[in-house]
Parts: sequence; structure tokens; C-alpha cells
Amino acid sequence: MKSKILLISDLDSIEATLQAHKELIKNLLKSVNVLYLDKKLRKVKLSQIKKNFKFNKNFKVLNFENYNAFKIYLLKNNLIIWNNFGFNLKDIFIHYLIKKSKRKQIIISNLGNIQWSLKFSSENYGYSFFNYIFRWFDKFTILILIKLSVINKIDNRFQSGKKKLSHTKNLFVKNYNYINCQLYDEYNNNKKNISQDYITHIDADPNHEDDVKLRGRLSGSEIKKHYFNLNKTLENLKKIFNKKIIICIHPLYNINQTKKYFPNYRVIKYKTKYFIEKSFLVTFFDSSIIFNAIYLNKNILILKNNNLGLSLNQKINLYQKFLNIPLINIFSKNLLNKKKMLLDFKHAKQKYKNYIVNEMLSYNKEYSYKVIKKYIKENE
Repeated sequence: MKSKILLISDLDSIEATLQAHKELIKNLLKSVNVLYLDKKLRKVKLSQIKKNFKFNKNFKVLNFENYNAFKIYLLKNNLIIWNNFGFNLKDIFIHYLIKKSKRKQIIISNLGNIQWSLKFSSENYGYSFFNYIFRWFDKFTILILIKLSVINKIDNRFQSGKKKLSHTKNLFVKNYNYINCQLYDEYNNNKKNISQDYITHIDADPNHEDDVKLRGRLSGSEIKKHYFNLNKTLENLKKIFNKKIIICIHPLYNINQTKKYFPNYRVIKYKTKYFIEKSFLVTFFDSSIIFNAIYLNKNILILKNNNLGLSLNQKINLYQKFLNIPLINIFSKNLLNKKKMLLDFKHAKQKYKNYIVNEMLSYNKEYSYKVIKKYIKENE
């Protein structure tokens, strides 16, 4: 009988989750059944996922009429819970059922990216303050429930990189297992044809809901100016480096709307990793997948528009602090200098090396999926 791992995640973000962990899931599916359940028990058809992901028959979707049916399933089946919904009071009943069924939980955090945590923003201090208070109350209440043995800690967190030993002691996690990032598995297992054919721009939604809460919604005219200047900047980069432009977007973005913003370029969904592999230069405002470009030692350029808000600018400052990625403002009238940009790319790559060694690679050469698979088989 095959081992089983149950991925519990939100249906609204499952496409992004599966895309991010695609390589891991493909490797697990060779000998493990990977099951998916929406945390709100909404009905999901396998065809909804199969249309974008060519997973084999070992990938299955679970549907239950109610939480009692889910509880019965947990009690009858030996499996590991892949927690991709975190610790929030609104999900506390799922944690309670997992506790009652004595199933072990894991979290997988080996994408190699940095999880920014911006607690406050002067753009909307009131919202930031109350959001912080609510999050603190959530965590405090959950810690009390853990102490009272109403719910369990996460049994094991698989984390990429090399962290301090103090990280092995956590209020929400019993054990940490430091492993190589998923990119290590992907590019050591598969000798892909890495090239420098394109300039790939990873677009960001100017009215992303998180930014809107802090900054407010950009008007139609502001959006129009943003994309006018962005297209102009991309066209200049195209001329300077003599490379074709490709626009890649997040799995949850509206591709038809994005195509209207980029009438002269090809807009693509679900193939961002592929085009990063084929790129001479990758441009972005803010995207976790940029760490794929870091791992592949690609030239990277941060684009900036002050109108997108102070919170985004804070993230940009962190990208520059940790990775020394060069930046250009899309509203700047200064001419782009090819020689200077190439020199900036070269200097940035010195920072990449340190980041890869400390945040992406473990102390050994073992593939991360093998470590996770071994844990599943030994602990289900």
C-alpha cells in the first residue's frame, strides 16, 4: 500500500501552491499518494487541477460533506498532514480534528525565498496597527490552546538553508529539518537547457489587495501611466540588450486583463520558471519566484514606481540590502547605460553566492524530496 500525504490548503490559492511545489509533488507522486483537500471543505473537481498540472494518477482530490466525515476519514487512514494553511483561529477546528486523529503535521518551506514580514506601514497606520493586534491575538490564543493540549504543534518543518540552532526551538513547531531547496532538486536531477534568449518581466498587480489595504486603490489614470512607463522601460531594455521581451504573471492573475496592458508583448501564465531559465535578464517589482533567478545566477533588475506605495518600497529596500539587486525607476528620464548595468549585475552576483549557500543549501547533498519522502514513510 502506498504512503499518503494530505495537502490541506485554501482553494483560492491552490494553483499558486501547486505551481510553487510542482517539482516536489512530481517526485513524491512516483511512490506516494498526494491528496488535496480544501480547508473550507468546498467541492473541488480533479479536472480543475488536471487542466494545468499533469500529475499522475497518484494525485487525488478529497471531498467531504462535512467535518464529521473528514474526522472519520482521518481516523481510518494513516497519513501525514501537509499543513499549508498555518495557524489561524478561523481554522482551529481543523487543527482540533488533526489532534483527535493523532495525525502528524508537517510544513514544507524549501522554496528558498525570503518571507518578508512588514508589520507597520505609515500609509495606513490604523489598518497596520489593528492588523498587528489581531495577528498577535491569534497567535496568543493558539499558544494557549497548544499549552492546554487542545491542538498540536507542527511535528516537523522542512526548511531550506542553514539556520541558527535556536530555530530548532519554536512555540509552534516541534522540530526543524534543514534541507536543500527545491531548486537544488530540480537542477541537479534534470540537466535543463539554460540559455539567455529573453528578457523576462514578472509583472505585479498594481492593485494587489494587500497593497490596496495599505495604500488605497490606484485610479484608472494611474494604472494607465504605470503601464505606459513600464512598457517604455521594457522597450528600452529590449533595444539595449537586443533580446525579445516575455511577460510572465502569477497563476492567480487575470491573463486577458494583463494582455491589454502589454499589447506588444507575449503574456504567459504557468511558465515563469521556464522563461527564467531561458532569460538573459529578469525584471520584477516584487515576486517570490525571483529566487529562481537568484539560484540560476541570472541578471536581475528591480523596477520601481513610487506610486505603488511605501510598503512595496520597503520590500525593494530589503531586496537591495540582502541581494544588492540594481534598481531603476520606470518614471525616470535618465538614459539607461548598458555598461553600468552589466557592472551592477556582476557586483550583485557576489551577494547571490552568499544567499544561495546560507538560505538555499543545506549541509549535505541529499535531495530534499528524498528526505521528505523518507519522513512520510517512517511516520505515517
